[in-house]
Amino acid sequence: METRHFEIGSTKAQLIKIPRSVYWYLRFSDQGKRVQVSTRCKDELAAKDWATNWLMIAKGRLEEGQSISGTSFKKFAYKFLDHEQITKGAARNPRHTSNMREIADNWLIPFFHDYRQLTVEEIKTKHIDAFIVWRLENSKKLESQVKIPSPQTQRHYIQVLRRILKHAIHQGVIDILPLFPTIRLTKHNRGWFEPDEYELLKRISRERISNAPTKTVKQRREYLHQFIIFAVGCGARTYELLGLKHKGVQIVHREGEEDFVRLTVSGKTGQHEITAMPSARWAYRDILKHNEKYGISSEPDSLVFPQNPHMAFRELLKAAGLYEDKFGRPRSARNFRHTAIMFRLLNAQNLDLKALADNLNTSVATIDNHYAEISNRLNEEDLLSMRSRRL
Repeated sequence: METRHFEIGSTKAQLIKIPRSVYWYLRFSDQGKRVQVSTRCKDELAAKDWATNWLMIAKGRLEEGQSISGTSFKKFAYKFLDHEQITKGAARNPRHTSNMREIADNWLIPFFHDYRQLTVEEIKTKHIDAFIVWRLENSKKLESQVKIPSPQTQRHYIQVLRRILKHAIHQGVIDILPLFPTIRLTKHNRGWFEPDEYELLKRISRERISNAPTKTVKQRREYLHQFIIFAVGCGARTYELLGLKHKGVQIVHREGEEDFVRLTVSGKTGQHEITAMPSARWAYRDILKHNEKYGISSEPDSLVFPQNPHMAFRELLKAAGLYEDKFGRPRSARNFRHTAIMFRLLNAQNLDLKALADNLNTSVATIDNHYAEISNRLNEEDLLSMRSRRL
């Protein structure tokens, strides 16, 4: 083992080269406790420069009452996630915290703690930029197992990292946030059912119900049919619908007008209300009849949709020739929410986008980014108009 002795002020330190590593290590004593840190430098002079800088920073940390070796990013990330669970877990959907923990476990901690061995205090803008590059490169190396992250997914990673570092500011670990890269999101249309496609889907669904070979198959197809109409009528997310209970459905009567239902669902940020279209009211009426017919519970604590219709819906899409949208993307139950939003935008009179966004627990920016296609249709008359030629 090679050893080099040097001093930084009153601190005596050593640079050591151990056989099992190609890097030089910094070793010194702090209040009788031996501290050893990898310099990640193969060259002796570069290792000494790194060690000198590190010891100067360490002295500053001691003067401020902080740990000499800095704050472990891994431990602090878990501390932040636990804090989120305790303070906001009851108000938010459980998936919110679990998704952040998954991002931290799979990507942030492996890069900042394991690969780069950075403390919270050491994370700079260049490291955040390097993280994005590293994440993309890992996808290319493991393309069979890991998808290349979309700009939206990359933004989620950055948002979680930003929240961890903001918590570090609140805890007095760091003073300022590093600059974060701007990840631009490209506008793209989300798949939906055009009005004629939606009518075709319902017609094929009714035909399949009539031609069902057994009572069990007929029950499942009737269930799916009402799920489709209810989903498009309210615009809730699929997991919100699958978690909806009968006590969360309130029938609202209006004098001289069609009744409608008001739903209380559990979404991304906790519970919120949705004012659904009258079609959802009639679908809910048929659901109650369906439950009575087949002996399914409609008690307040029972689920409105106790079965996941994923596989049955796929079969219906293939039977109707609607399995892919016009861009060649496979359709799923998620498309019902997009269809509901598009129908509202196309058919509503003087609808405020902010009101629509609040009703469906989303944002005006999201509607603008993902439903921009509707702008052309709403303004087709103006787009087709031509100024008459002067003679």
